[in-house]
Amino acid sequence: MTQRELSIAVNYSDTQISRLEQNERLPDLATLTARFFPALHLDEQPEVAERLLKLAASMRREDAPAAGLPPYKGLRFFEEADAELFFGREALTNLLLERFADRLDSDRRFLAIIGASGSGKSSVVRAGLIPALRWQKASSGWLVVVMTPTAHPLEALAESLIRETRPGQPARKFVDELAHDPQVLSASMNRMARAVNAAHAILIVDQFEELFTLCRSEAEQTAFVDNLVTAAFQEQGLGMITIVLRADFYAHCAQFNRLRQAISHHQEYIGPMTNEELRRAIEEPARGGHWEFEPVLVDLLLHDVGADVGQTPEPGALPLLSHALLVTWQRRRGRLMTLSGYSASGGVRGAIAETAESVFYDLLEPEQREVARQIFLRLTELGGETATADTRRRVNIAELLSRPDKSDMVHEVLLTLADARLITIGQYRGARPGRGTNPLQPATATTRCIFDNRPGHGRRFNVNRSLLMAAIGSIRSSGKFSRTGCRSHQ
Repeated sequence: MTQRELSIAVNYSDTQISRLEQNERLPDLATLTARFFPALHLDEQPEVAERLLKLAASMRREDAPAAGLPPYKGLRFFEEADAELFFGREALTNLLLERFADRLDSDRRFLAIIGASGSGKSSVVRAGLIPALRWQKASSGWLVVVMTPTAHPLEALAESLIRETRPGQPARKFVDELAHDPQVLSASMNRMARAVNAAHAILIVDQFEELFTLCRSEAEQTAFVDNLVTAAFQEQGLGMITIVLRADFYAHCAQFNRLRQAISHHQEYIGPMTNEELRRAIEEPARGGHWEFEPVLVDLLLHDVGADVGQTPEPGALPLLSHALLVTWQRRRGRLMTLSGYSASGGVRGAIAETAESVFYDLLEPEQREVARQIFLRLTELGGETATADTRRRVNIAELLSRPDKSDMVHEVLLTLADARLITIGQYRGARPGRGTNPLQPATATTRCIFDNRPGHGRRFNVNRSLLMAAIGSIRSSGKFSRTGCRSHQ
């Protein structure tokens, strides 16, 4: 029986069932006997019913989770507003500040920040480097623009800059200028800095690999790169260019000669966190919110990501650790995060799979599950058989609404997946077609984590990879799946 079926049988809402499951509501013994036992057919299993009643009677009010904000981000990367929760990368942040200072005093104002998938590149830039620049007196007034390339990098760049440099000008005209003149970005960044009497303006292109995974136009790729490199190396220019690149896309940059040279000479590689850095990343956010850990839980977490003292954690472990911490916190007892809560979460390796399967089987009806499968299919960009790994694909909401008769169901499934943090949606929450929904709002999946870490799922996924690639190709060629992705709305 699924959670949805149980809620219907006992006349409880999904929220009420969830609160009982997470110990946020004490069970009522009379209600258990009158409603839950018949629905679960426990009248035929008296020994199970007796154990359940004893367990319910032993629940204490102090075991209920204390109120408070979550100290962990789960599968979401850190934003600038999350700086107070961001720990463990202080040394790296200071190193990046030094690299910035070295380049800003020269005509080589370029820095490539490179790291493996799951190494925390976006988080250290957004919640480490940018706040550090804001806090320093010399750089506190600098303009900082963060963007991702999306499927249309010139449009994304124009929309990111136009508010600062050319208010009221149509974005299309700016895009055309960027496409035909590599000096346009440099001139725009100079104007941005001078307009606020700042020494520099900084453009950070996060998830630079989208230029290769989402953009299908070589001409647009070239124009985008030419503008970036020209702005970075213009004599006496005021613009600083930083790209954040996944390491397995390093070779893709070689097709652009000037970019290849820039990355070769001006890069900082994001390595794995040390044991002590990971310990700070676990303990300090909790300490700030007055949350506590049961003894040995932190050591167990470090062990499970391969970060015992003197060892290097496994690649891509950070998002897994962060999600396990969030789910463990959700299962807290009072203000205490417990070993039993961590075990129930599925641990570092199983927490994401546990969340995904719980949502899939407990919260979605069979027809909705098929919609969820289609959503994840569209939110996945498969890498080559032996080359780059799979990547998350950002799409617009309209692309997911290929059948108008299913639009309400798709909206409901999207919000369910977003509530579980299995996907991220732009500024879409709460809207419906015809009531303010912007169909170009981006949706992004955490599907790489799901594919890579569901027990046994990776083997089945590899076996069926050719079928999955064929399915994606079929959807694209049918016109139901736009190859153009979506515009950035950051």
